[in-house]
Amino acid sequence: MVEQGGDFGGTWYWNRYPGVQCDIESYVYLPLLEEIGYVPRWRYAPGEEIRQHARAIGRHFDLYRDVCFRTQATELCWHDAELEWTVHTDRDDRIRARHVVISSGTLSRAKLPGIPGIETFKGHTFHTSRWDYDYTGGDASGGLHGLADKRVALIGTGATAIQVVPHLGRDAEHLYVFQRTPSSVDVRGNRPTDPGWAASLTPGRQRRRRDNFLAVPRPTTEVSSASPSTPSWPAGSSTRSTASSSPPASRSASPASPPDSSRCTAGAVSP
Repeated sequence: MVEQGGDFGGTWYWNRYPGVQCDIESYVYLPLLEEIGYVPRWRYAPGEEIRQHARAIGRHFDLYRDVCFRTQATELCWHDAELEWTVHTDRDDRIRARHVVISSGTLSRAKLPGIPGIETFKGHTFHTSRWDYDYTGGDASGGLHGLADKRVALIGTGATAIQVVPHLGRDAEHLYVFQRTPSSVDVRGNRPTDPGWAASLTPGRQRRRRDNFLAVPRPTTEVSSASPSTPSWPAGSSTRSTASSSPPASRSASPASPPDSSRCTAGAVSP
């Protein structure tokens, strides 16, 4: 396993800003809960709980033994003769593998906004995914005492800003928020996991809950004089908005070129 971060966690390794939290129900979002024997403490888990769960998975399955942290894959070469890949890294590794799974994210590189003059700005700047607690003080729960005498500007009002603005607004001397597009904000309704409910859970609970979360009700067709074909939802069903991502791409040995040919894909391919 090749991982650019210094530990397991993916986006939750990098994003540790004040107020960081998942907006998908933790009983669905956190993987392998039953295998690890863990029940999340909150309905919507804070980032640190998710990061620690990722580390627990690494320990449980002995993944720390075979991982290259702080390493980036730079090139993948397929060799028809050997029916295997060679993975090149930025640390001069040459890893041979029969199968390669690419699970890099699309937002893995922090980027400051391209505002004219930002390169000459004399103040302190950082991206929220690289939060500088040495400068702000505090931790993911807040308490940013280092900003008590500072004027702070936050650019953007996406989901991250919605979580971090309450802490900046409370702890900074003055906060300016630069917004292009307003966000829609609703009540989260977060709450601690009920111990009685947790004790009542039965095997297979996470799969059943995840299947229910991902299920999309199918419309039925009702014929009436007013409308010849009016879709309607089955009784007791509800609509929901779900977010999903495609599974990691997996490429196995399947030669499509003459023997002894090799094909390479260069570029940063790890998260």
